[in-house]
Amino acid sequence: MTSSAQHSWLINNQVYANAAARYWSTLLTRVATETPECRTIRLRGSSEQALTPDVLDPLGALKSDLQTVVELDVHGALEDAVAELEVYGPPSVVAMELQDHHGLPVPGVESPDSALDSETFSYVLCWLLEWTRLPYGIWGQDELSGYVMAEDLRDNLVYHVEYMSRRRHLSEGLFEQELTVTFHRLEVER
Repeated sequence: MTSSAQHSWLINNQVYANAAARYWSTLLTRVATETPECRTIRLRGSSEQALTPDVLDPLGALKSDLQTVVELDVHGALEDAVAELEVYGPPSVVAMELQDHHGLPVPGVESPDSALDSETFSYVLCWLLEWTRLPYGIWGQDELSGYVMAEDLRDNLVYHVEYMSRRRHLSEGLFEQELTVTFHRLEVER
């Protein structure tokens, strides 16, 4: 098996080997293996980042930011970034809760470290929206839902993933983002 297939999802006849596909593949496999009674994962965090197609390409955003820095005074831009970090701190951590098929927390199980901060959360959520083929014009709505069928090429599994995303305005451009993912998986023969 090639290294690209080791961390790939096949969705709508297209192979995705990006960080979002690796994240969802790893998380769903880990949860299904370690907590078989879990059928739902709820992620919750705060974010200032809007859900837009630009979030799908963090490298493009970085290149744009670097071009802006080149055009500006680098020392001044660095001072501004440090000041902003001192005021706002690092991106917030995203909480994770595992639920059984009744929607209740799985008893006696600690949720795995989701390894998500608020910026990464927006990235993996936007990829769910993209894979579902939701029109870009509705990504800013407070409630979004969809369904994705993804074949995990590494583990020969097919995941059926339904999600509901809810966003609530907290204050001055800060939102609470909640993502509920319900899934089941099936083994496939090769």
